[in-house]
Order: sequence, then structure tokens, then C-alpha cells
Amino acid sequence: MGNLKYVNDFYLEIQLDSSQNNTHFSNRVIHLPLYSLIHLEDIKGIKSSLKQESRVNVIGLQKDDTIVPVTLTVRNSNLDLRNKQLWERIYTKKDATEPLLKEISRMYLTGSIKKVHVPESVVGMNAVYENHVLIDRIKQFQFDLIVNQKYNTLSSIKIMDYEENDIKYKILIKTTKDATGKINYIFAMTSLQPVDEAVQMIQDYYVYLIIFVLFLIALLSFYYSKKIAKPLLQINDTTKKMADLDFSETIPIKTKDEIG
Repeated sequence: MGNLKYVNDFYLEIQLDSSQNNTHFSNRVIHLPLYSLIHLEDIKGIKSSLKQESRVNVIGLQKDDTIVPVTLTVRNSNLDLRNKQLWERIYTKKDATEPLLKEISRMYLTGSIKKVHVPESVVGMNAVYENHVLIDRIKQFQFDLIVNQKYNTLSSIKIMDYEENDIKYKILIKTTKDATGKINYIFAMTSLQPVDEAVQMIQDYYVYLIIFVLFLIALLSFYYSKKIAKPLLQINDTTKKMADLDFSETIPIKTKDEIG
């Protein structure tokens, strides 16, 4: 449900407690992606709080058999991680165009950390984690998948515009289905800043380019006018002499055309 695939190196394994209210997740082991709760470079400051057997509370949104984490609280510590995009959309922002958030199944789960999958160093890590803008847009898309059914249907490629810090981006989303019938999403994002900079640079040089082109046109016009006019002037002079019965003038023949 909008989680990244093939990046299984930055998450928690949590053993959920037994629950009579929620038998579907009772005693289950879930994988909680940490990239949705914290940036990779910030993990050092909280790593000591993420210990095996630590008791945790999880608030998440349920979609089928998947939990999308909104908050993770580690008991007996001051650690409270939040998915900022989901938290703001659920608890603070009121968007009349969105479906009622109360219709979304919100889960309150408790359990213990079973395993901590956190890289020892950020050097050499997957570049996706370092791209905060991309991660934030993926989390936003994840929320849209939950609250908006139109994203869950197979359709053509969706291309959207996004702007942040005066930098424009293009977002491409394509829905696919694998051999088992499971829906997957191809999410791509690219910055248009290099294109904008190139366009701006060209615009800055427009005046110089126009001056150069005009100079080049004038130079070529002068060259070809001299090249064409010179033999014509010679023919004109010779014609005048011939009119005066002076046949002493000769014209050197260099080409086999009318001009010579």
C-alpha cells in the first residue's frame, strides 16, 4: 500500500500483542518502515531508544491487511516518531475535497520490537532515503491511496506538477499489476531545475545571439554581393567599350556559366 519495494534495510519488526478487539492483527509480526517516520540521517540520535524488546504503541491506518504507520511511541522513553504528512492531514488539516477521515480504519496497536534493521552508516545507503522531497511525495501518495479510491484502479500514466522551494518537479505515476494480480505503482519524480536554468541562460544570451546573427547576415550579404557584382561590373565596362567599337578588352573565363 504505497510502501517502497526492494529497500528492506530501514525498518522495525514488531511483535504485536494479542488482541480480542482486532483479531486480524493479533499476535502478528509486522514490518514498520522507518523512512516514513524519520529521515535516515536523524537515526543516530534515536538509535539507542530502538532496542529489542522495547514496548511500543503504534497508531496507523489500515488498508486491507496493511498498516500504514502514523505514529510510533516507545514506552519508557521520550521517543515519539510521526509521519508528518499523515499526521497533519488526519489531525490538523481539514480538506473538504477529501473523503471523511473518520471512515478510514484507524488502528491502535501495542507490541514489542523484535528486530531493528538500521544501517550502521549512511554512506553507501540507498539514495532514495536521502531524497527528502521524493520520500515526502511518496508518503503523500500513500495517503491518497488510502482515502481516494480512484488511485486504486488501473489506468493510463498520471503526470503531475509539483513545486517546492521555487523548484518545479514532474511526477509520474503508473499503475501495474503483477502475475499474481497484485497492484503495484511505479512512482518517478524529476526536477525541472536544470531545464529551467538552461532556458534562463538562453534567454540571457538572446540579445548577444541576435546581434551575432545580424552581423553574420550583413557579412555574408556583403561578401556575396561583391562576388556577384564584380563580374557584372566588368561586363558592363566591356559592353561600353564594345559600343564605342573598342574590342581590345578581354574577360578571363573561369567558370562555364553566364557570368564566367
